[in-house]
Parts: sequence; C-alpha cells; structure tokens
Amino acid sequence: MLDTYADEPGSVRVVGINLQDNPVAALELFTGLGVGYASFVDVGDVRKALSAPPVLPLSFLVQPDGSVERITTPAVFDNPAQIRAAISEVTR
Repeated sequence: MLDTYADEPGSVRVVGINLQDNPVAALELFTGLGVGYASFVDVGDVRKALSAPPVLPLSFLVQPDGSVERITTPAVFDNPAQIRAAISEVTR
C-alpha cells in the first residue's frame, strides 16, 4: 500500500523503520513483499525520540519544519487515498 502511494506524483517520501525484527529478517520480508521504499533499522534511538508506544504499525509524518506528528487514524492503511487524507489532516 505504501509503495503504491510513494509512486504517486506529489506524494511525500515514504521510509520504513524496523523497530523489532533483526535486519536480515526485515530485509527478507521487504524483498518478499516487493517493497521499494527505503527501510532502516532502529537500534532504539528512533523509538525513544518519537516516544513510540510498543505497538505496530506506527505512522509518523515529518513536517517541513522538522517536527513530527503521529498519524493515528487509520491505524492501518487500506488504500493510497487514506494515506493522502491522513497526511492532509496533520500537515501544517
């Protein structure tokens, strides 16, 4: 879903941050799913900086000024239109 959105004109850049899996397992999963956006492994710093609760998935938007907004609705995206709407809702 995020891949589809990321390929649309005017989309914001999508990156994945792996908070739980070991890097090899995460890479295998992304490769198996055909995920094309960048993904990074967190060693704990990102989770701490975002005060992220221990639930997955989590979605955040980094604003142009560098501030970060958590996207809570919907918790899981079903289509690119939901992603666009969620981003519009929290963009300043």
